[in-house]
Amino acid sequence: MYSDFEAWLDAFLDGKLPIEGAAVNFNIYDDEDGDWSIQFAVCGSYSEEDDEWAYDEVFTSEEDIYTWNEEIDYDEVMSTTYKMIAEYLEKGKFSAELKKYQAVTCGFIDGDLAKVYPNE
Repeated sequence: MYSDFEAWLDAFLDGKLPIEGAAVNFNIYDDEDGDWSIQFAVCGSYSEEDDEWAYDEVFTSEEDIYTWNEEIDYDEVMSTTYKMIAEYLEKGKFSAELKKYQAVTCGFIDGDLAKVYPNE
């Protein structure tokens, strides 16, 4: 699954970076019936104390999203997403550009965020 995520992110980001902003968030959506999707967003602000910064989107992938179908629960989706992003930040084509932001996070659109980068 990582290779599909990597291919989606590479294709989406190619020619778009740098994007001005403070942080990157990967919004996770439950599309029901085991369908999950991830949207890329750059946000204009960032705060360690308050996840509301993630609503300050200045750029998103809009309808260009990564999707997959798997019968897993929310915790497993969060873990899978976190691992794919962490792997991308380790060896992905645009990892250096993403690491220039204050933080890279992921989370369900109405839930808590997990900081993938920088590692704590």
